[in-house]
Amino acid sequence: MPVQIVTTNDPSKGIIKAGKFKPETGVFLKTITKANQRFHQYKGYAIQADVMEELKKRDAKIIRMHVKYGKFDYTLSASMAIWDAFGKKVSFGHGEQIVLAEDKMEKKEHDTKQTD
Repeated sequence: MPVQIVTTNDPSKGIIKAGKFKPETGVFLKTITKANQRFHQYKGYAIQADVMEELKKRDAKIIRMHVKYGKFDYTLSASMAIWDAFGKKVSFGHGEQIVLAEDKMEKKEHDTKQTD
């Protein structure tokens, strides 16, 4: 089964790509490429509430975020159950979102060293 693109309607930007869903593994992947996508107040990252509902309909198991900007290059992962238990609903002008603190997610650093 091919990778599925998941979109959302951001009130300030219109229809945007939220991430990619792999039905065969139940993994949703969102890429974070800007520092302003981090919710510093909550020490975490968010998923649009409508995307979360869509992922539940698609029987998603894991939300994975690849954080890659500036000096950062790592992956955060958490099960849908963790998002349900610890996620906080917020709204800051881009529609309702669910924020999860980084300390509730598994973190895997990426090796950014280059070899010649």
